Amino acid sequence: MMMKNQPFNNIRGLGIKIVISFSLILFYGSSSAISISDSLKIDSLIDRAYDLQVYDPDSAYTIAQEIYTLSLKKNYTRGIGYAAYRLGSILNRWGKNDSALLYLNQSLEIRKKSNDFVGASYTCVELNYVQQEIGEIDSAYHTLLNGLKYAISASDSHLIISLYYELGHFNVTYRDSAKALEYYQLGVKLSEQISYVEGEFLGSSGLGNFYYNYGDYDEALNYFLLADSRIRRSKDRARKAICANNIALCYEALGDPEMAMAYYTSALEENASLGAFDQIALVKFNMAVLWLNINKPDTAISLLNEALFMFQEMRDIANSARCYEFLSEAYASKHDFLDAYHAHVRFSNLNDSLLNVEKVNSIAKMRTKYDLETKESQLALLEQSNKTKTAQRNFLLAGSIVLLLSIAFLVFFFVNRFRIAKKNQALANEKIDNLLQDQEIRTNNAMIEAQEYERQRIASDLHDRLGGMLATIKLLFGSLESKLDEQKQESLQRYNKANKLIDEAVKEVRQISHNLNTGVVASFGLVMAAEELCESINKSEIVKVKMLVYGMENRLESIVAIEIYRMLQEIFNNILKHARAKNVTLQINKTENELRITVEDDGIGIDPEKKNKKMGMGLISLNNRAKKLHGTYHIDSMPYKGTISIIEIPLKADEQND
Repeated sequence: MMMKNQPFNNIRGLGIKIVISFSLILFYGSSSAISISDSLKIDSLIDRAYDLQVYDPDSAYTIAQEIYTLSLKKNYTRGIGYAAYRLGSILNRWGKNDSALLYLNQSLEIRKKSNDFVGASYTCVELNYVQQEIGEIDSAYHTLLNGLKYAISASDSHLIISLYYELGHFNVTYRDSAKALEYYQLGVKLSEQISYVEGEFLGSSGLGNFYYNYGDYDEALNYFLLADSRIRRSKDRARKAICANNIALCYEALGDPEMAMAYYTSALEENASLGAFDQIALVKFNMAVLWLNINKPDTAISLLNEALFMFQEMRDIANSARCYEFLSEAYASKHDFLDAYHAHVRFSNLNDSLLNVEKVNSIAKMRTKYDLETKESQLALLEQSNKTKTAQRNFLLAGSIVLLLSIAFLVFFFVNRFRIAKKNQALANEKIDNLLQDQEIRTNNAMIEAQEYERQRIASDLHDRLGGMLATIKLLFGSLESKLDEQKQESLQRYNKANKLIDEAVKEVRQISHNLNTGVVASFGLVMAAEELCESINKSEIVKVKMLVYGMENRLESIVAIEIYRMLQEIFNNILKHARAKNVTLQINKTENELRITVEDDGIGIDPEKKNKKMGMGLISLNNRAKKLHGTYHIDSMPYKGTISIIEIPLKADEQND
């Protein structure tokens, strides 16, 4: 059975695509404030995060968070830039594109400011992947061009070659053959000029990739064989395994399954000896497709399940979906339409998009085949039964079947109805609770606003009215002072005592006016108020809150600080009620023109399909408060992966007080 043609950006394309391995042990200009021991500790954590990024992304993410926290405390530029880069790349792999963009843009800004053009170039490559994921193709292309510009500024020939090949891959993906060929040839030419063996290998592989994707499999095979001969000189077993996989794909496309299987086997053995988990999964997938093409569905299913398990361990959603897609075809080729149907449904769910007409027709056709085959089997059984049983027994059997089906249908109907009713009741109760909670929050806020307004009004009255009256009395007493010389000594003493009491009254009125006109946030600023909020939550021992502050040397305007403080109260209220979190991290970062606040917890997260239903009122309130300050608020969450709340507020010069 021949497989249908697939677009370049699927797993078959990934088998051909050459992934450039960038070394991440970079040199940065670090802050003079950090000690040698602290920098060595952070650098050691950077090495660990790099080693774990592919095979244990959870641990790599935790270490990157630790690097980020320590580097912020020590103002260590290298650590902040790397940690933001690593967090962004892992979040992109988990599908949290908004948060990934936030971290990667922060990394790029820091690396540019520190003139770390090598690091900025690497960040551009990762940022371009995220932009492609969210459909910003033009932005992704310009980001890659900027990465090339930074590599040229760094005078790093190897990095320039890598960027040439990245641009070649990009143009192959989006079908600009002329541009793709131009960039590949530039990379090969520069590699030959500096005798860069790995660059020559990447160039040959890139050209093989180019011709493969345009259907010239003979030319692609020639370039992949050339790449294989070049990499053998360096004894790079990982590259050798990639070459073997690519050569196998070409032989498969040229109709030589025996040669293809031989090279797949060689690639699998090399990757197994290296422990290359991701490459093992890829080769097993490609071998499964080959077995399926030569009508060996059982072997294909076994290999697909092995590859699926490995992709799921790596949380590779795209490749897991492709495994389910080919499992569906393999089961269908065995006439196992029920399993084929289930596999296709899982494939559709992982793609997280509405089924298009083609998919609907495919599922309907598969279901029809299954129903038809089932009915044919039942008819055959009934026909055989008619030959051996009497009409009465046939009637009783048919009646029994109908009765059992009816009972089963009724049981299913009432159980399903009960579940729906229970679910609706739970949703109704939750809606009522949310309404009551929101009403309580609005009432408290209204009371606080009224108290603040009344305090300001009383302060104004004390200052403008009573203060004025006391000042007038003071003036009148002053006019009498010149005449007291003519009075008795006793009158002069009484005058001085009264004058002193008036001075004290004026001073007291001013102090009361000042005290009434300030609140906790207005008096002490956002940072101290937030620290007090975190401390009160920590004392409850329900959740542990950690607070990080960056760039908040100057205080914010009182109105801005109060609004942001109320947003933090609402976010922490949601975490305490719904998240079941153990740890929360609050970060307040201020640049010249922007205030960025993130609140990250390790709770149960929010299902994207249920987020609008469960958090609707709270999100509206937070969005309205952010818009009031001309800013934005958004939330990133996945089930059992925690939640990240992000507040971004633009700042003007007059909104930053000393």
